[in-house]
Amino acid sequence: MTFVATVDCAGVDYAALAGFNPNWYCCPVDDPSVEDSMARMVVDREVLGYTLGNRDFRLLWGDSISAGTGMSGEHVVLSLLAYQLTDSSVWVGVTLALYFVPSLLVGGIAGAIADWMDRRDLIRRCEFGFAVLLAVFGLMLLYDAVTLAGVLSLSVATGLLHALYSPARLSYAYDLVGTERAVGGLSMLNLGFRVGQLLGALSAGWLMSNFGAAYAFFALGAGHGVGYLLLAQLRTTGLAAERDSSSLRDNLRVFRGELRRNKDLLVLIAVMVSVAVLGFSYTTALPELAAGDLGVGAAELGYMHAARATGGLIGVVVLTALGLFSRRGLLLLCTIVPFGVGLIWVGLSTSLTVILIALVVTAAATAIYDVLTQSVLQIVVPNKLRGRAMGVWVFIVGIEPAGHVMLGITISLLGVGSAMQLNGGLLLLIGIVVFRYSPRLRRL
Repeated sequence: MTFVATVDCAGVDYAALAGFNPNWYCCPVDDPSVEDSMARMVVDREVLGYTLGNRDFRLLWGDSISAGTGMSGEHVVLSLLAYQLTDSSVWVGVTLALYFVPSLLVGGIAGAIADWMDRRDLIRRCEFGFAVLLAVFGLMLLYDAVTLAGVLSLSVATGLLHALYSPARLSYAYDLVGTERAVGGLSMLNLGFRVGQLLGALSAGWLMSNFGAAYAFFALGAGHGVGYLLLAQLRTTGLAAERDSSSLRDNLRVFRGELRRNKDLLVLIAVMVSVAVLGFSYTTALPELAAGDLGVGAAELGYMHAARATGGLIGVVVLTALGLFSRRGLLLLCTIVPFGVGLIWVGLSTSLTVILIALVVTAAATAIYDVLTQSVLQIVVPNKLRGRAMGVWVFIVGIEPAGHVMLGITISLLGVGSAMQLNGGLLLLIGIVVFRYSPRLRRL
């Protein structure tokens, strides 16, 4: 069989279009009867080729590792600091809630900014801001100048940077790979992010246990600094890039019209809001589950977050291995079931080992769900609105604080186990109802 390095069976030279490394591609050309759709599927399964074979995507992927390390590490250190200062899961919930409040307040604006300005420049500035902010807070900890108010303030500040960073990063990844390869590209990007989350959870817990929170923040800030240096080398805007030069006010007005017109988008948003409140809030329970129910410390809490990161890695690897597929909406709904089952499993367990396994299962489902929502949101809107669609995703992330606070209060009333079982059961119920009564979403 003969192979051509850079041209797929449909005759499109993707390497020439995007600067891909031709060594990544090989496509059989001795059978002229192969249909275009079959050819596209062969090429789309070459995920490593159209992602890591692209220089700028490699740089963005490296920054995703840095960003994942920072975000996961921040959650570990901030949540444990809040619990140590207050001995209350309610304040842990408040701390994590404040982390996501900026997403709620500026998510839509952040998406419009991502469509309005150069996405490369925006994500660079955010990474630089992370590095400076964490280094300053680390210095404050060294001099014992941090109170609960300081922890809450840092949670808000880092959350604001993430709200600006996320829609630009996700839209830029889509720019680099194009519409047909959006799921594979975003899966690979999330794989890097999940690798970073694993590193962040393990390193932050270990550093805090052995050296203190200040040095944990120094290390996380250095990681963001590495991300900034990688992003400084980006060259291209990408195949699908389309900047909207109109004012931010006009950008938001156009997207409001899209929300009124696009029924698929509205159904998807309703599902995402429900899952955000009931599902992703479970991290609030982990500090009390570790210190209270299990009687363990910071290192074991780090293991729990590492289990989440490991499950996320498994989830995005599985999704990437699926290759090109339709019915993304159906797969998205199916992930809600193991999500709910995982939460119930955590709530019923009294063994650290069993809880770690349950967290792996739960995080695998959430990782697949995350990638699918990120890709489907950008697919169901016109190309010029993709940044604003990712702003909706960030906005929904901002709704999660309600879930964190609600779970913290529920834990104080019912205990960790019962609270986790309640949320998991409600999540299962929502998944079943939406699957039964929303055929439009199943067909996406």
